[in-house]
Parts: sequence; structure tokens; C-alpha cells
Amino acid sequence: MFFFLPTIITSLLERRAARRSYIDWSGALGETLGELSRTSDRDLRAILIDFAADATDELGRLHTQCWGREEDAAGRPMAVSLSTAASLLRMVAATERAVIGAFPEWLGWDHAPDDRAPELREWTLLAATADPAQRAVHLRSLAAMVAEHTDPTAAEALTRLAVSEERLAVGDDGWREPWFLPPRLAVLTVFCLIAAAAVVPGLAGGGRLRLGVAVLVGAYAALWLANRRRTDNPNGSSAGRRCDSAPVDGHEESGR
Repeated sequence: MFFFLPTIITSLLERRAARRSYIDWSGALGETLGELSRTSDRDLRAILIDFAADATDELGRLHTQCWGREEDAAGRPMAVSLSTAASLLRMVAATERAVIGAFPEWLGWDHAPDDRAPELREWTLLAATADPAQRAVHLRSLAAMVAEHTDPTAAEALTRLAVSEERLAVGDDGWREPWFLPPRLAVLTVFCLIAAAAVVPGLAGGGRLRLGVAVLVGAYAALWLANRRRTDNPNGSSAGRRCDSAPVDGHEESGR
């Protein structure tokens, strides 16, 4: 038994390192997708989307090692869905560049079946469309067709890009940190307030206890509201496990 212990330890350390790398790439992906809601320059958007594709490729490469072979209802591994999502992101980046004069070549579409013709038409229209609202329409249409014909999980990457275009169209630059203090500083503030409550003169033991509880409840309510807002605004979260956000939600770093 002890003969296999070094191998087991090495495997655990490698998986832990892979998960840290996975979480880092997830965070970078979430930040990049969020930045797209604030970026209207098409060349810069293409650069950001290409980076998002690279990050998604890395997540696909690491996913099975980190979390095992996760499959959707059709039996498709998450690693495959992530790889497909990366390919879709690169195609969208090509359409961003097409808007400013570099028309893309759709490799593999010359012999596409007839039922995929509407999808090719949407890609072609997207490559010729600069208006954010219209691009969002085409992206959502593509997402629906990709979900039907290819991979519904990977199609969510297109939906996320559609959201960024819609926000550009209405001037909404996406989720921002709430006005109150960041979590770590908030926790430090809570402890300082509790310490201050403990030394406030003129309070009996029961009064000090009630003041401390009030401080804790107020701090908990503020952090809960921050988390609620972050959940309601997907651009602010980098913890989603799906292709349109950072794919680590539901996993603990310690493993299964």
C-alpha cells in the first residue's frame, strides 16, 4: 500500500495545481467577457474575443483532469463543449474584424449540408453588421441554431457575446462592484466595530451583546445584498461553470 503512496500524492498535487490554473483561467475569462460590455472598438473586441477563445481552450484542456469526465444529457463531455465554444468565439472574432475590412473565410462550410445554410447565412450577416443591436440579434439566432445542431452548452458562448452587444446598444457597461466596501475590508471593519462595541463605556453585558449582534447582522445583510446583485448580473461573476462564464461553480478546490 505504501508503495503507491508517492504516486497518489503526486497525482493529488498535480490535480490541485491544475485546478488552481483552471480557476485562474476562469477568472480571466469572466473578466474578459465582462470587458466586452464596455468595449465598442471592433478591433479591440476581436482581440478580447480571441483571448476568451484561448482561455476557453485552456479550460477544455484542463477540465477532465480537474473535475473528471462531466457529460451533458447527450453524453457530450464538458471538455468537448468548451473546445467547441472556443471555436465559436474565434469565428465571432473573425466577424468583428470583417466589420472593419478583413472578410473571414469560413473553413469547412463549402460542403455544409442544406440544413446548415441558415446558419452560414447568419454568420455572413454578422460579418457585415456593425450595429450592436443587430449583431446581438444575429448572435442569438446563431446560438439557437448551434444549440439545435451542434452543442447547446457551447452555444451559450454566443449568448454571452449577444448580451455584451445588447449592453453596448443601450449604453449599459455591465455589472460594477457595489458602492460599499469590498468583502475583506468589510470583514475587517466588522471586527473593528465589534471590538469598539466591547469597550463602549456605560453599556451592561446585555447591551454590549445586542450591539455586537446588530453589527454582525448589518454586515451580513450588506454582504448578502452584494452577493445577490452579483448573482443577478452575470457579467460580475466569474464563478459560473458554463461556457458563457467562468466554469468553476459547483466545484470545490479540495476535489470530490
